[in-house]
Amino acid sequence: MRYVMFGREGSQEQTDVRARLETARVPVVRWNARVGLVEYAGTAEELLELLGGLAGWTVSEQRVYRLC
Repeated sequence: MRYVMFGREGSQEQTDVRARLETARVPVVRWNARVGLVEYAGTAEELLELLGGLAGWTVSEQRVYRLC
C-alpha cells in the first residue's frame, strides 16, 4: 500500500524523517520538500509507530479518483 506523508511548517526535518524511513526499510517512491510517497504493507498507524511517531507529520493512504 502507498502512503502520502505531509510535513507541516516547523515539523521534523525531512532529512531526519527520510533517515528513519531508511532505517525501518520503508521504500520511498517519491519525495519533494515536505511531501513524500512511501510503500508500506501495514496501516498508517503502524507506519507511524514503526517510525517512532513523527511530530508535525500526517500519514494518509494514497487514494486515486478516476473521473470519466
